[in-house]
Amino acid sequence: MKRLKRIPSIVLAMVMVLGMSLTAFATGATPPTDETEDPSNTVAGKGEFTLTIDDQTTGYTYAVYQIFSGDLSKDGERKTMSNIQWGASIDQSKIASVFPKKDKDGNVVEDEDGNVVPMTAADVAASIAVSAEDSDATNEFDSDIAKKFAADIAKCLNGTTTTVEEKDVFTPTAYKEVSTVTANRGYVFEKLPVGYYMVANTNVPTEDGEYTRYMMEIVGDLTAKPKRGTLEDDKYIKVNNTTPEGIEGVDYFKVNEAPIGGTVEYNIPVKLPENFADYKSYYLEFHDILSKGLTLTSTTQDNSTVYDIKVKVVNGSILNGKTVTKKEDVKAVMDVVEGRSVSEGTTIADVTANFKKKVTDVGSNDTLKKGGTLIQVWMHDLRDLNPENGEVVVKAGSWVILTYSAKLNTDALIGTGNPNYVSIKYSNNPNNSDMGTPDNPDEPNPKNPTGETPEKRVDTYTTELTITKTDEAGTVLPGVEFKLSGAGVNIILVTEEIFDKSDEGEYWKLKDGSYTKEGPIISGEDDNSRYYESTTDKYKKTTNVIPKGNVGNEVTEVKGTVNEDGTVTFKGLGAGSYTLEETYALPGYNRIDPITFEVIWTGREFITDNDAIEMGAKSNLVTTIVNHKGSLLPSTGGIGTTIFYVVGGILVLGAGVLLVAKKRMSNR
Repeated sequence: MKRLKRIPSIVLAMVMVLGMSLTAFATGATPPTDETEDPSNTVAGKGEFTLTIDDQTTGYTYAVYQIFSGDLSKDGERKTMSNIQWGASIDQSKIASVFPKKDKDGNVVEDEDGNVVPMTAADVAASIAVSAEDSDATNEFDSDIAKKFAADIAKCLNGTTTTVEEKDVFTPTAYKEVSTVTANRGYVFEKLPVGYYMVANTNVPTEDGEYTRYMMEIVGDLTAKPKRGTLEDDKYIKVNNTTPEGIEGVDYFKVNEAPIGGTVEYNIPVKLPENFADYKSYYLEFHDILSKGLTLTSTTQDNSTVYDIKVKVVNGSILNGKTVTKKEDVKAVMDVVEGRSVSEGTTIADVTANFKKKVTDVGSNDTLKKGGTLIQVWMHDLRDLNPENGEVVVKAGSWVILTYSAKLNTDALIGTGNPNYVSIKYSNNPNNSDMGTPDNPDEPNPKNPTGETPEKRVDTYTTELTITKTDEAGTVLPGVEFKLSGAGVNIILVTEEIFDKSDEGEYWKLKDGSYTKEGPIISGEDDNSRYYESTTDKYKKTTNVIPKGNVGNEVTEVKGTVNEDGTVTFKGLGAGSYTLEETYALPGYNRIDPITFEVIWTGREFITDNDAIEMGAKSNLVTTIVNHKGSLLPSTGGIGTTIFYVVGGILVLGAGVLLVAKKRMSNR
């Protein structure tokens, strides 16, 4: 049904013009190079010509509508159309209501019966030519004049009216249609008589395909290159960086890293199509989806939530040849927009206030496939940015740039990218001039047909460090506490076992701070109650993921305790320098020396500079730390004093032997 609505819209505003001369309706078709008759001029001065639409994309249907017909004549090298008549596509009964004849005073002329007298085709053609000359169009079909004439003449086309969804829909009758691509040429219309034609798509390859249109005079073979309605868009993450020389700057990436609680800045540039001027109304919507691991940055003002979303329009020489699909081009433009470099002649307009915004918490809505937050930022008619008198704000080739930021939250996926998606909804049919009225102006609903770009995706990664704690025999040591500190720490998720007193519990607490399922024995030879903090209190164990850390501090430290399985994991680390310390060791064990290491983001994965920290699955960090028993000093009265006696005796005996030997030597 959506396609049915688009087909009849071609009659409403055929605007794009290629090399049109108004004074004689001449075209740039190649004339003969000698004095012989132009071989194209074959049928009684009417000609049979070939129009080629230079478009190799399959799936389109192009149609031509003959507005004027006439005779072909030549003035030297120049070919023109004379004896202009209404073309085969015109319903002449409609002419009077659209092009009434007027006298010199501007009054509508009527015949004897009181019927309005229509203008002749020659009169209409002449009036257009005069208008173009008066507007300093320099013999070219001025686009504003073209739009007005196209809108008027479209009301006079032949066609049929049908009812679609309780609405009357008019479909013009094409003079000729072509839907097949000729190799190395495009869509080819053959044997067209001399005339003035509208050319338009009546079908596109996909629902999001681009509609184009032309108005041209055919007085010879002609090849036309479509002025595409291609809208470019992309999405990038802005990343601060420092060069090896110590120079600070920014770059733009599809993938980055961040700690939980860290801020991610997004940049979405859109480049408007070549045929933007052909639209009477142009809808633009940023349709952005944050996955549930990302929270849109906001502030509270006057008890209202304010999102830091900005939209700017950029024009100027800095854009020449640049494309939003190359990050080096985006960086060059954004360096100018954000004041890191200067470009002469560049204009930057903050149009945030002109765009409407809607932020929706979609939770785990499977229809969006991502959950999280839907951000919609739109303007019903982008052309409203241009004042009636003054500098043009938006035009073909302008960049419309959306920026905002989000924080990685505690729902972030660890070791797997946290995605952010965007697609752009935009007007894609300049043949439709129906301004329309949205049912609700505060909702993102367009006034005319739209297309939607494929989704663009960026990802933010965060990592974790898992420590396995054992003794020399490989036995795990639960209860050991570690502290992690560093510039890459923000909020860390730590999985901890919590023991609460409960009559239904199955654990007892030992005096060394650990817990056991073995109950105390309080009598007999096996009495071990002296090791228990209490022989009556029981504890129930629960396992929780606890966010720790201080948001905003450059260096944050967090602590975690080894669980019963012998591990403790610090989740949500970003790139940076870290120090790992053992702040509590079990009785009888020595604490380790602090371990310092660097977590490095390569653009694809995390690595470290310390061999003690290894890479695990999904670019996560793992290490095993072994605790050693403390050294045993000798006790008084035990084997320790015996050792001193034995060693002392040996020394005394050795001295006596040496003395005897010296005495014998002296007697000799």
